Amino acid sequence: MKKLFFVLFLSVISVAAKAQIDHVSHSADATKFGFVDVNEKWIVSPQWDNASWDAKMQVGIVGDFKGPKGAINVKGEFILPIQYAKVRTNPQSQTLLVAEERDGNLVWGIFDKTGKVLVPIQYKAVLFNRTTNQFECTTADGEKKLFSATGEAI
Repeated sequence: MKKLFFVLFLSVISVAAKAQIDHVSHSADATKFGFVDVNEKWIVSPQWDNASWDAKMQVGIVGDFKGPKGAINVKGEFILPIQYAKVRTNPQSQTLLVAEERDGNLVWGIFDKTGKVLVPIQYKAVLFNRTTNQFECTTADGEKKLFSATGEAI
């Protein structure tokens, strides 16, 4: 009997440890958003005005409609704190395009999906070329710089 109980206990722990976000859901009054697993159980309770889930990247973007944004991973752990003006996923390169507001202007950078900076936040524009698998980053004075999808200068 002890052995059966132990096996069941380990099974429950194993399932709980594998609980992962599957999609966005909303609170009962539909005013806040969070994330649930495939069984509709909350992984991250509804707490944001805005939330999206990129299934290909397994990354969620969270925050307020007009306020700061951040990003979470499949386990609901923050990979980017809620402090950025904009956060966008780029599934083709498996990166996050992140912007801060500085002196009334947005400046962009590129992070990997774990939150590591690949290209510092300092460019007025960041475009991804799917054909070459490269980023074209434009400086404030209009100079173009190329980076690989892993952040290496080209």
